[in-house]
Amino acid sequence: MTTIYKEYTVKAGDHLMAIAETHLGSKARYIEIMDAEGEPLAEPDKLKPGDVLRIPVDDPAKLGPGEVARVVKADEAKRKPAPLPYFEYTVKAGDHLMAIAETHLGSKARYLEIMDAEGEPLADPNKLKPGDVLRIPKATDKE
Repeated sequence: MTTIYKEYTVKAGDHLMAIAETHLGSKARYIEIMDAEGEPLAEPDKLKPGDVLRIPVDDPAKLGPGEVARVVKADEAKRKPAPLPYFEYTVKAGDHLMAIAETHLGSKARYLEIMDAEGEPLADPNKLKPGDVLRIPKATDKE
């Protein structure tokens, strides 16, 4: 048996029932999110921004822009998803890619790592707009 789900990153103020209503159409379906996690959520009423939840997908054809369906085999369903290898950064007025790389990765030359973390190419990396959200790779032990 396989399960299809999408990953959702919790934002400030989110709670499980509202997430279920938004993504599954009913507050009552919050149990399905808890079941998709594989392990019980320690405190489902205390989600933290940045937590990543698995949301079951009824129809992959109805995924929104930027949403990706993941297929999980039954034996993998009980495992927690790996933490994201990046964090999200919201572009501010005056930001440019090399300065963001220098601030968050320690070197302007590492701007390509931000472009690689995006998953899909930036339309024009020289024309970032305030409010754009970039994926910034998290530091690793190799750095």
